[in-house]
Amino acid sequence: TLLDGRLDWPMKQSPWNYFIHGLLESDQFKAFDYRLSVDTGFGWSGSAIPYNVYGQAERVFVQTDGKIVVVGSTSSPSEAGAIWRFNSNGTHDSSFGASGRKILGSIPLIDVAGYKPTRTSPQDLIVLSAYKIYRLYPNGNLNTLFGTAGVIDVPIPAYDEASEITVRQSSIYVVNRQTANAAIIKFTISGQLDPGFASTDW
Repeated sequence: TLLDGRLDWPMKQSPWNYFIHGLLESDQFKAFDYRLSVDTGFGWSGSAIPYNVYGQAERVFVQTDGKIVVVGSTSSPSEAGAIWRFNSNGTHDSSFGASGRKILGSIPLIDVAGYKPTRTSPQDLIVLSAYKIYRLYPNGNLNTLFGTAGVIDVPIPAYDEASEITVRQSSIYVVNRQTANAAIIKFTISGQLDPGFASTDW
């Protein structure tokens, strides 16, 4: 079961690998080579090996160090936001969260991006749910210098939801594509609305 059909291409994988979203519980998270054949050298016969299963993936992000981040939701607790991180070989990354998984918030997570505070530092993760943005240190702990204790609310109109996030230089952009009134909101990397972006922030 593919959730959105998006393919992500990590430049540091060799040979070229594509990662495709699926269910961590049944279909699992798989890697494909450039011919779109299952890469049997990834995880266990082409499927990543999470320490904690029972979840659904929404987005995948490959860090500059080759580690693979998957965001979505877990069924225990029901529909809570979840982040899994895998090593480049498909095994769970025990240095992240609890045995490679972090539970975050009470609703599914829908997108993720990375930010390097310095050229040589590991990437922080900038994670999006429908209404909130979280910033995590490389070990999975919240960066409490971001927003309020590591979290900011996305000021979107009623009945709308944020849908995508990206980081460019030292700015965070959130996109709303849920209605005909698509819009973009911009934050500083510290979690503040950027007052110089357009006439209003949303």
